[in-house]
Amino acid sequence: MIEKIDVSFDFGKLLRNLSNVFKQDLIPRKLELAKFAKETIKGGKLRKLKKSTLDIRKNGLTRAYGKSKPTDSTKPLIHTGNMLKSIKVTKDGIKYTGYGTKKNPNVHMTTHIVPKNDWSDKFNTVGKKVVARNFLFTYKGNLPPALIKKYKSLEHNLYKIINKYLSK
Repeated sequence: MIEKIDVSFDFGKLLRNLSNVFKQDLIPRKLELAKFAKETIKGGKLRKLKKSTLDIRKNGLTRAYGKSKPTDSTKPLIHTGNMLKSIKVTKDGIKYTGYGTKKNPNVHMTTHIVPKNDWSDKFNTVGKKVVARNFLFTYKGNLPPALIKKYKSLEHNLYKIINKYLSK
């Protein structure tokens, strides 16, 4: 017959501190994701620019900036560097300056067809398919191996946080 049971954990304590668990877990995940997004853009690990985009950049004809400075930059998502510098971790997630049009500031995140307008007419890009350049890996199924490895250590960190609030 069992006379005494000692309990060394407290689910109530964990439940009362669940918001702390999430906060402590999300901060390093957001930092790592922002860092990886910057490395992805800076490292030129995205699909290469087409010749038409390179010509537009070389002649300083980027529409979003009016008549912009000519550049020989061949890296996608870097023209002025403003978007790259703007990638920041906030309490709500990761924020960055849009890269696209006012109507669709995240145009690079989805595959789309170039609409007809004065600019696309001028450069003969109307109706061209533009494949997405997603620099933010947003679900586990599309994480690159380097980030999966990092997330495994972040998962271990989560278990440590849970254990901290679970123990009496």
